[in-house]
Amino acid sequence: SQSQSQSQPQSQHSSSENKKSERKSEEKQCEREGARRPVVPVKGVKSVFFWINTHGGHHAVSVGTRLNDEKEIRPKPVEPGDLKCDVCMKPHLKKEMSHGHSSLKTREWFLMLPYRTPNLSLYSHISTAGHMMDFDSDGHIPSPLARFYWQHIFKSIHTMQSSDKGRVVVCLYQFCTAGGHLKWMENDSIRAFHKTHHWPVFMMATAREQQYSLGFSFTEIWLRNLEKGLGIDSEIGSKTMSMQSLFDESLEWYWATHGVESSHNARAPSPSYKYGEIQVVAGEKSGITDLDVRQVFSNTSKFTSNICSATNSMIEKKEKKQQQKQQQ
Repeated sequence: SQSQSQSQPQSQHSSSENKKSERKSEEKQCEREGARRPVVPVKGVKSVFFWINTHGGHHAVSVGTRLNDEKEIRPKPVEPGDLKCDVCMKPHLKKEMSHGHSSLKTREWFLMLPYRTPNLSLYSHISTAGHMMDFDSDGHIPSPLARFYWQHIFKSIHTMQSSDKGRVVVCLYQFCTAGGHLKWMENDSIRAFHKTHHWPVFMMATAREQQYSLGFSFTEIWLRNLEKGLGIDSEIGSKTMSMQSLFDESLEWYWATHGVESSHNARAPSPSYKYGEIQVVAGEKSGITDLDVRQVFSNTSKFTSNICSATNSMIEKKEKKQQQKQQQ
């Protein structure tokens, strides 16, 4: 019995070592596959279009762990105190609210991926306390390792704008609560420090930060209008279409096809009860809203002018107009 009791810890230890070895080999495999797969070059890229259809969600920023009534370990959410919620524009002093407190200080937004990543270092800047962060755990258990957070996208775009200034980035998010991924573009602290209002970034979301999205409809409409702007539809032919007018035309068509939801939203008591409100944010000082879609999405020689030069010229024109108005 003594030899059996001694052999059990050894077998458990060897099992743990095997898992670590397997994880390391999986990480190396991911690195090798990543090196072989196409990646966005560090420099010399005119524009990037990041379009994704998936499921989205959010959870409270966690500051530790706590036990629930069933004595299970759960995340301990940060207390918002008297901080105003970005949905209802009121502090959540009462617990009985129709929605969780919404702000970059109190909530994390993510989009879902079909697999987990073994690279835990990607989550060093995400609040994951109390969440399942064991890569070897049951795959049916929800885990941040299968989620792509707004911080990941911000870091990627920041890297692009730092290494290849003037690169246009267009994002189209077709998933629930997608609006949470746009909040950093409007955050005063981020704008002041990183000058994001000068970045040529155009981001669209098919639902506000705590709303359900209405399926694929906006994406389909937007892509059809993009075809017109690029001249792909030979029957209609190409026409001058700015990024902003592309969005505006698509939004009008979108609500024309969602009359029932539009009527519901008009009667809803608060934004958290509404559905599929489309959002757009852009670096307003970059001039991206006025760029012709062919300058962004086409590689033909007629429209391969440097985007940075195009946006700078637009900014100069606007500044001259402002100066002329001030002189008058």
